[in-house]
Amino acid sequence: MALAPYIGKAALSATEILAGVSPQLFQEMLATVCIGVAVDEAVEQTFECQVLSEMLVNLLARMYPRLLILAPVSHANSLKTLAASINPNIELLDQGAPNIWVHVGGRNSGTSDRNVIYASSDGWIARILERPVACGKTNNPIGAAAAACLAAANVFRAVFSRQLSGSGPDRDLSLCLFDYKVNDPSCERCDSAIEGAIVEHATLVGAGAIGNGVLWALARSPIGGVLNVIDPESIDETNPQRYVLTDCATRIAKVELAANILQTASIKAAPFKGTWTEFVQSGTPFSLVAAAVDTVEARVEIQASLPRHVLNAWTQSGDLGISRHAFLGDQACLACLYIPPYAHPSEDLLVQQAIRYSGDIMAVRNLLYTNEPLDMNWIERIANDMTVDRSLVLPFLGRPLRELYQKGICGGILLPVSSEGTKTAVTVPMAFQSAMAGIMLAAEIILFSTGKSSAPPPVTTKINLLRPLGHLLSEPESKHSRGRCICQDPDFIDAYRSKFNC
Repeated sequence: MALAPYIGKAALSATEILAGVSPQLFQEMLATVCIGVAVDEAVEQTFECQVLSEMLVNLLARMYPRLLILAPVSHANSLKTLAASINPNIELLDQGAPNIWVHVGGRNSGTSDRNVIYASSDGWIARILERPVACGKTNNPIGAAAAACLAAANVFRAVFSRQLSGSGPDRDLSLCLFDYKVNDPSCERCDSAIEGAIVEHATLVGAGAIGNGVLWALARSPIGGVLNVIDPESIDETNPQRYVLTDCATRIAKVELAANILQTASIKAAPFKGTWTEFVQSGTPFSLVAAAVDTVEARVEIQASLPRHVLNAWTQSGDLGISRHAFLGDQACLACLYIPPYAHPSEDLLVQQAIRYSGDIMAVRNLLYTNEPLDMNWIERIANDMTVDRSLVLPFLGRPLRELYQKGICGGILLPVSSEGTKTAVTVPMAFQSAMAGIMLAAEIILFSTGKSSAPPPVTTKINLLRPLGHLLSEPESKHSRGRCICQDPDFIDAYRSKFNC
């Protein structure tokens, strides 16, 4: 069987998107798919081409069971080794007729003229084309990594075109991650070279799927300095399908993985295995904070601790994106974006609905409040209510209910999906979506640190990788209209001004 050992988790991500497709049908559809990757013959002399092809194979190997890779021998061997480490079951073909080709860069032979996606880059610019174009000769990994995500998204849309209503390919697309202009010739004049160091006391909060994308891009950047990396968790079996820094065997603390990845890079990691609250309490300084977290509470907590500047990335149903925030001024702070216009369901209600618990909500509430471990009675009850095999729930015996919710439900282990495709409403992004959000966040960190970011930039930039890319991606966001946010509270404003003497 050529499908990855964790294909069931990738299937959960896909069935969130594909109408009428169950996990079993998804795996059956994948079983016959082969993707070809043809890489420019000049790849060994072109950094951007190397980055693009490496990220592309990284993403494709997490889903598709067969790859046919055409590249100069040493680079082809490197890509095949990467693919096999991600999916030990993968079939790496030397010949055949792939369903779809992805052609990276300029010159290469072996691809047909049909069903070909041409991917290229130049500095900050990512391109999906209808003809081969050589990659740029810069030291900037951002456009190349983003082009790989766009190419992987186009592959997915092509393979599942019948199930994705309103989808289609990107045609002669040029996306500039310097300012998010689309098909704008003026972007050719952007300063693509990267040099300098990350801003002092820069901090990445969250080293999960989006954080992996951030670290992957920064590890290939010439930017120097030290980046605080904060995360309390370890890599486990819940998300290998979308963590681009991991293979099937990776089982270490996320911050340790970050330190390892950056060990030979220009930028180094200062790992902190703990929560944001614990990091703040440690007294370690922070100024620019990049949020790659997955809850509203975590984002509000970050903003309430008053960093000087905040960058934020997200994936959600319908789009992914980034936002940029100061605390003073007319534009929204991070907390402004996450104040709901209506009453937000409480955590206990969300957990009760997710585990389909029909009993008194106070039982759920007490477990969350006391953080007591789940006993066998709870394990049996949850398995019965969710109609899943007890063996899936048993690993959470002696663990808190909140951990079962975060890893079992949000992580995809227990997420129940019926043969008709009905499921608990928990969004599990695709690998190319999480990676793209991380690369966009890495770009903002680099732009901010090198002083190249526009001032003031639009607050939000949103992209939907399941549709052809639109032309208007960025927009400003005003502060919360009802004055309910902390950035409009006099005490918080005074504390911020005092902290930064402004």
